[in-house]
Amino acid sequence: MRFVVIIICAGLLVVACNSDKPPSTILDEEAYVDLIVELQLLREYQKQERPDSTSVDSIRQIIFKKYETTEKQFQRSHQFYQQNIKEQKNRIGKAIENLRKDRLAGQDSTASRDSI
Repeated sequence: MRFVVIIICAGLLVVACNSDKPPSTILDEEAYVDLIVELQLLREYQKQERPDSTSVDSIRQIIFKKYETTEKQFQRSHQFYQQNIKEQKNRIGKAIENLRKDRLAGQDSTASRDSI
C-alpha cells in the first residue's frame, strides 16, 4: 500500500513540475517580453546619456509601476521562463523584434520632423 501512495505522489509531482501553465505569481508572457524591451531601452539610455543613478532608479520604478509589478516578480518570472531554453529564445527574439520596430518608428518620426 505504501508503494502505491509513493507512486501516486511521485506521479503528481512530475505532472505539477511539468505544467506549461505559469504560476499565478508569474507575469504573463506578453508583459514579460514588454518589460524586457523597456528594461533594455533603459540600459541603452544609461549607456548613452549616463544619467545619475537616482534618475535611473526612478525610471525603473515607473516601468514596473506601468506593468503593475515589482522587480522581484519580474525576477521570479525571468527565472521561470528561462527554464525552457527553446521558448525563452523565442521570447528574446520577440523582444528584439519589438526593439527593432521601436527603433524604426523612431527613425520614421525623426525623418518626418526633418522634412517639415
